[in-house]
Amino acid sequence: MRFEFFSWLDLVIVPFWLMIILLIATLVRNGRYRNDALARYFLPALYIKLFGGVAVGLVYYYYYRGGDTLEYFAQSHTLQRAFWDSPFKWLQLITVRDRNVSDEDYHLLFDYLQYIIYSSDYRAFTVVKIVSIGSILGFNSYIACSIILSSISFVGVWALFRVLVSYYPKLHREMAISVLFLPSVVFWGSGILKDSITLGMLGILLYCIYNVAVLGRIKILYFAFALISGYLIFSIKAYILISFIPLALIWVGLSYIQAIGSPLARTAFAPFIV
Repeated sequence: MRFEFFSWLDLVIVPFWLMIILLIATLVRNGRYRNDALARYFLPALYIKLFGGVAVGLVYYYYYRGGDTLEYFAQSHTLQRAFWDSPFKWLQLITVRDRNVSDEDYHLLFDYLQYIIYSSDYRAFTVVKIVSIGSILGFNSYIACSIILSSISFVGVWALFRVLVSYYPKLHREMAISVLFLPSVVFWGSGILKDSITLGMLGILLYCIYNVAVLGRIKILYFAFALISGYLIFSIKAYILISFIPLALIWVGLSYIQAIGSPLARTAFAPFIV
């Protein structure tokens, strides 16, 4: 499915969303990170993340002349059409696993599912559902949708950066380069891609586990975001979550062991914690 990468509508929609995103980012930096030495990385990292999201689209549209990122967006048009036809039908579509639904549901949603090639692939269909939200908010603009998803991914990447720096505060510059500014991470971890979503969700999941299990900050919000991010990772690339869980358990276990003050008690309880 072909579409115009840039249209006159982008002249209005893209500046609008850039203004909203940068306004929120500036307020967060000046509020939450006012006296934080890491604030210097916040806006530059966001700028390059937004640039990376647009760069992905430019490369795939003008160089490769196709690819998953364009297909995800193109197929999200059908879900966007369903939303404007009936928000209830759109909700039905984003809650079905794939086109293997009951005969009754398939009959009701056939006019939409028949145009979504990825509806037979649960993992790709999940990405299309997420992209449809950005497509609706971005008024069918690829660039606007891309910067919206890149901003969400940035939240997770920044959370990951914060956790790593809490363990290695003297290496903040090295951590910033590797997590926030490394070209391959910026390019493949931005825009309308599976990796952009899973990288962002992994950072949020890690941050929630760190706050709850390591720092002991028991808040419903952390549990909610952990469940949402974990579910999305599992739905798109389950192997990431399967690889992450054992390492997270080891990390949390070691944190509990190190928190025991007495060396004797630490030695005694370490096997049970492990």
